[in-house]
Order: sequence, then C-alpha cells, then structure tokens
Amino acid sequence: MINVTLKGSDEMQRQLETVAKRSVPFAARETVNTLAFKGREIWQQEMASSLTLRNRFTERRALVVKARTLRVDRMEAVLGHTEPYMANLEHGKSERAEKRWRPVPTEVAAGLPKGSLSGGRKKVVRPKNIITRLGNLKAKGFAGRPRKARNARAIQQAIKSGKRLALLDFGRRKGVYKIMGGKRRPKVVKLYDLSRRTTPMPKTPTLQRTLKKTLALAPQVAFDALSKQLKRAGVAGY
Repeated sequence: MINVTLKGSDEMQRQLETVAKRSVPFAARETVNTLAFKGREIWQQEMASSLTLRNRFTERRALVVKARTLRVDRMEAVLGHTEPYMANLEHGKSERAEKRWRPVPTEVAAGLPKGSLSGGRKKVVRPKNIITRLGNLKAKGFAGRPRKARNARAIQQAIKSGKRLALLDFGRRKGVYKIMGGKRRPKVVKLYDLSRRTTPMPKTPTLQRTLKKTLALAPQVAFDALSKQLKRAGVAGY
C-alpha cells in the first residue's frame, strides 16, 4: 500500500470555506454599495451639466439605500430620487398646470436679452424675477371690460405702482410682462409665458447616462472588493 500525505490541505480547505462563506458575500455587498454611491456622484455631475439648477437641492435629493444582507440572492442597493420631476425629465413627460396655467420663464427672466438664445432660457431665473415673489399682478377696476382695455389698464397700473410688471392677455398669448419705457409709448417684454395648461418637457435621460457610466466601473470595483476580502482572509498572494 502507498500512503500519501497532502501537507497544507486542511489549511487550504479552511481558506476555501472562509472565501465561500464570508469573503465572497462581503465582497459582493461592497461591490453593490460602492457602485450605487459612485452612480450617485456621476448622476449629480449629469444633473449639473444637463439641467438648469438654482441650487444643489436637486443634486442632493439623489439618495442611496444600501444593501445590508449577506445573502447574495437578496442583495440590492437602490439609487433613486425623491422628487417626481426627475422621473418626468428622464422620460420627457409633460407637466400639467396645477391651476389654469403653468408659468414658463423666458430668457429675459434669467437676465438675458430677448431672443438671445434660440433654444430658450439657459440660465436660472434671477431671484427678483421668481414668479412667487412678483405678488398679485391682476389689474383692478376693469373686470368685464374688453381685453384691450384690460391690458391698457394693467400697463397703467404697473407703471404707476413702480413695479413695472403686468399680467397681460393677448388672446392666444398670455403672460407676465415687464413694462419698459414711458406712459405714452410703453414697451412690453415677456417674463413668463402663461399660455399653456401643459408644458412639453424634453427628454433628459440623466439616469440612463449615469447607469451606462457606472456599469463600466463594475469590473474594477468588483476586483478591488474581492482582493480586499481575500487579503483579510489571509489567502496567499493577496
């Protein structure tokens, strides 16, 4: 009979069991969570470059729910956004007015010359032009009068009050206008368009682009996580 002794086999078996039971699940969870947070960073960069943002609220509301289980078949990290308008932007869904109309700011509201940008407003609205800060612009004393008379009255009141803002109705075109010039020959420049009950929203797939960039990082992230766990387990070569 020939007796064969394999030196180190017990240690190899112990390392394999450690890798199977602990190293791989921990590495998998770290991979999933790391990709979710890297995706959040990429998404925030996409928002900053693709959207007109007044502050960082929209970026900050991209949140991650981490994977916590070590069961690989139930492992999941979630990257999402708390605000519904991001889903509307992603799919190009139209926005409907809460009341009779939906205010759409023009480039003038952002402090840019009228007609300066064929694609419309590219900067945020100036603080003083935010519609919620404009106050009540309805003309008083001309209810039931013809539209032309109501517009003239609104312009007169805007000049007299010093606000130089008026709510004007030109039939198919309605809006909040800034009154320029004097009383005799005033000139009106639109700040907000109030002509639409629904506003078409261009499709801006920031999340779709984010996922594509994030998944490209997956092989390296997984390699780094697994190497880290193998080193902790004391596997030779790591």
